[in-house]
Amino acid sequence: MSFKIADLRRATDEVDLVRLHDEVAPHTMVGVDYYLEELQRRDFVRAAESSEKLARAAAWLSVVSAAASVLALLVSVIALFR
Repeated sequence: MSFKIADLRRATDEVDLVRLHDEVAPHTMVGVDYYLEELQRRDFVRAAESSEKLARAAAWLSVVSAAASVLALLVSVIALFR
């Protein structure tokens, strides 16, 4: 069973594609690539989550750095006028 690309792209992940997979799976023989692709997908998800965590940490580091810069500027201005 195959779909037109437009129909395939309109299908929702959770309802249409999962349901279709579950209907076809009992009648399908899979090879090693099936499992390798699932491992690759999981690796991609883990990498994306790690990248997102790293981006959040970099954002917070930028905020802390900006605050430290403002504090250093204030200290130097106060020291200048004493």
